[in-house]
Amino acid sequence: MATVFYGGAFTGKVSTSSGSLNVRDTASTSAPIVNTLPRNSLKTFGSNYMTDYGTYAREWLLHYQNGPNTTPEGYVSSKYITWLPSYGDGACFRTNVVVTPGQYVNLRQSPSTSSTSIHRLHNGDAVLVLYLPNFPVSNWTHIATAGGTGWIMTSFLALLG
Repeated sequence: MATVFYGGAFTGKVSTSSGSLNVRDTASTSAPIVNTLPRNSLKTFGSNYMTDYGTYAREWLLHYQNGPNTTPEGYVSSKYITWLPSYGDGACFRTNVVVTPGQYVNLRQSPSTSSTSIHRLHNGDAVLVLYLPNFPVSNWTHIATAGGTGWIMTSFLALLG
């Protein structure tokens, strides 16, 4: 499967609860495993891509075994990757959460208010935008935070680019 890559390389931590994270040949849990990444390891990942079928693979990130300027090795599930703000963001961009001070907004597993909340974000929290809001998921943006990778309603972000 061919992939068109739009940029968005960043360093993240493999945040599995135990064991290694599988790197897959394509963006599917049934795809062949091409490598594994050790728990708590720091690796380079990418986002903002589209497959040759036009499917925007939101739940998956590209893994770069040899850095962001090389060919991606395969795909990993984004729910097991945590962005580390001190390690930069490549072509992705940083912005902040904007909510009423003292309030919070939920980081969700998928782009829906009925989706499971995986982390709470507060006013001013730094986030890394992985998917821009003009892509197929209306009003939602895929982000990485120190608390995990997930989805937030775009209206809660100061989109500074």
